Amino acid sequence: MRNYRAQVAGLGDIKPRWAYGGHCVVEGKDYIIPDDAEMGVDETFGVAICGFVEVLPETVGHGTGRKINGIEIFQGDILKSLSFTDGQRKNHYLYHTVVWNERRSSWYVCAAGEENEPEDERQGSPILWTYLKFYPEAEIAGTIHDKEQV
Repeated sequence: MRNYRAQVAGLGDIKPRWAYGGHCVVEGKDYIIPDDAEMGVDETFGVAICGFVEVLPETVGHGTGRKINGIEIFQGDILKSLSFTDGQRKNHYLYHTVVWNERRSSWYVCAAGEENEPEDERQGSPILWTYLKFYPEAEIAGTIHDKEQV
């Protein structure tokens, strides 16, 4: 099953929690089925999966299959990499968002804030694996769904 991540629904102002696992939509609501979900018996359907977690549909993101420091990278993650260090020894960083390029069927990174732009209008969008090769020290700085922007 492909790995997905999404914020758990119904938490209000409580700090967002993320659910990981398979994704499905039932009667117009999005759910994550955790990898450790158990099979149960249902009188109506026979066998059923127990432990669905309702999630916010706008936060559902695919896993890319790539990792940074052992942490999987997901669609919508914001990656931070060192651009340069100035004369006062202050580091300056680049921020990129992980996006799916439908036309090329590949994971790309685009300048943070351009993730909703048409694919052809994004500035300098390298393929994710190329980005990771050139910026091996990159780290996950957050997601586009964080309330506090990175």
